[in-house]
Amino acid sequence: MEKEVKVLILTAPFGSGHLQVSGSLVAQFQKNPNTVVEEYDMYSNEYPMITKTMQKAYLKTYAPIGKDIYRMLYYTSSQAIDQTLYAKLFKPLMDFGKENLRQKIRDFSPDLIISVFPVTSLYKLLRKELKIPLYTVITDYYANGLWLYKDARRHFVATNRIAKWGTEKGWDHRQFALTGIPIHPKFYETLDAESLYRKYRISAKRRTLLISAGTHGVLPGVGEMASQLIEDNYLQVIVVCGKNERLYHDLKGIPNPAGRLVVLGYTQDMHELLEISDILITKPGGISLTEAAVKGVPVLLYKPVYGQEMENAKYFSEHSAGIIASNRTELMGAIFSLLDNPAYLEQMKENISKLAQPHSAEKIVNDILQDVTEIALCEICKKHHVRKPSHPLEGALVPDMPASIGKLYEEATAIGHISPTAACALLRLGIQKLFNQVTGSEMPVAKSAELLIRGGQLSQEDKDILTACHVMGNRPIIAGVIDETDTKDIADDLGRFLLEAVQKLITEPKAAKRLTWRFPDVVARR
Repeated sequence: MEKEVKVLILTAPFGSGHLQVSGSLVAQFQKNPNTVVEEYDMYSNEYPMITKTMQKAYLKTYAPIGKDIYRMLYYTSSQAIDQTLYAKLFKPLMDFGKENLRQKIRDFSPDLIISVFPVTSLYKLLRKELKIPLYTVITDYYANGLWLYKDARRHFVATNRIAKWGTEKGWDHRQFALTGIPIHPKFYETLDAESLYRKYRISAKRRTLLISAGTHGVLPGVGEMASQLIEDNYLQVIVVCGKNERLYHDLKGIPNPAGRLVVLGYTQDMHELLEISDILITKPGGISLTEAAVKGVPVLLYKPVYGQEMENAKYFSEHSAGIIASNRTELMGAIFSLLDNPAYLEQMKENISKLAQPHSAEKIVNDILQDVTEIALCEICKKHHVRKPSHPLEGALVPDMPASIGKLYEEATAIGHISPTAACALLRLGIQKLFNQVTGSEMPVAKSAELLIRGGQLSQEDKDILTACHVMGNRPIIAGVIDETDTKDIADDLGRFLLEAVQKLITEPKAAKRLTWRFPDVVARR
């Protein structure tokens, strides 16, 4: 039975994006029977009154003065937060919630922590007190220094821009994974558009504009926007007001004799609305943009505030998947330009679809569980409590065994569970790939062996074993080629050699980092 893995996900109530992402990850982890996952909103649970004040302050960032303050704070932390003077100047803020967080971690005792919101007090705890793997899921298409932690195992990102920043600063490229932003799996479902037109009482013959005011209904000028658009008889408009009750009632009061304006409050059915929409008008939150990309709906991004929203908007604009409008004149011009040019609208649909990275939650969860398994394998190897085929592995292991090394070791130690012929095929191919990657060239095993012997990385005895097992030759080994005359003894010899080769790679970090290849699935011919 596999060891139970305990996962703690840290989230926050500032905007709905963080909670949506953590919810998607929880649902995905729960599909794994040996995983126990807990979602923890420290702000709402431990500091409800302060959190309400902070939420109000968050909404103030859409007010004129608040925009300027948020802009200054956001862009001044352009470096990893724990490496800047910013952290010293705002130490009380950086340490916020540390005691409660420490206690939560001790009570739950997680094997790993996932952060979908930059909880800065966590960084100090992990660096000075707790040795727990941290994984960060960044919920926008850009990240400032609050998100970036040098000792994180992985930052899961939506663009290569963030990874490029980290590697240029000297961080390991394995600390970044391009997976996209997790959204609810219902956005990948196939829906019947005709039934949705009937559900929302709109016509399939008109162009549909979807206006999303955001969870808190903060998109400016929605009433004027909707009133002007429904003057066109060929258009119909759906407005999602979120939790803004005043906006909802104001829109309900707009004369709507033709029924071409549909007004909704907070909804969890955005997947349905996007299915029947031609254009989405919204503020550029990371989740909203990801949902639109998955559904292939071009976006008009109205008056984005500086910070992550502006950076998100720029990214989609640069990829011709969205248009930024700074006032209502620009917005209306963009809407009617798109509607009057169907070819351009279709091209934008194609462009935004290219930005979609489907099933991000599944990718992230699989990557984390595999990485945790490899961490555990390293720890086991360090203690020499490995399952031994014929002899123990010796040597000091590097702290972060590459995924392929761990996979090779796992396959080699379990080689007796498959037929000797299949084992030989796997091992021959594994040795070929090991040799090619250590020598840095695609050459036959025999030539690779000579090169490694001259470099002192391979002994003559090793070469004799490979020769006896029919591995040596002047042509590269082809995947899946199996010698029907192979015996268990040959498989054992190959397995022993491969373990020794893996051991050498493990004890040589430079060689290990170059290794990216994994075993394929090979079925023995009978």
